[in-house]
Amino acid sequence: MGLLGDFGKGFLMMTVAIWILNIITLVVLGQTWMGLLFLLVLLIPISMIAYKYSKYKKKEREKANAVDRVKQILTSLYGVSFACWLFDVSTTYYAINVLGVAAEQNPLG
Repeated sequence: MGLLGDFGKGFLMMTVAIWILNIITLVVLGQTWMGLLFLLVLLIPISMIAYKYSKYKKKEREKANAVDRVKQILTSLYGVSFACWLFDVSTTYYAINVLGVAAEQNPLG
């Protein structure tokens, strides 16, 4: 898998993890219908992951040397950090501009 594929895999896995935590939070808060809606939205990436996993299980795992494996892990971590950053930016935008319940203090301008 190339660098972009490793990046996408890390991004997709972190996005699924964030969505699952959102669903758990909504169910605990009593807004189960929103949790079910989020789960419905999650069906697309979960089906993509299941398809890739079934393809992966059918063929033998290729042996990669240690340097290539570390490169794949680091590139996946770039995707993880990008997903966390995107989640932070989107929730900040939602809290400040849409809901109006927060304000951003930026001393640099």
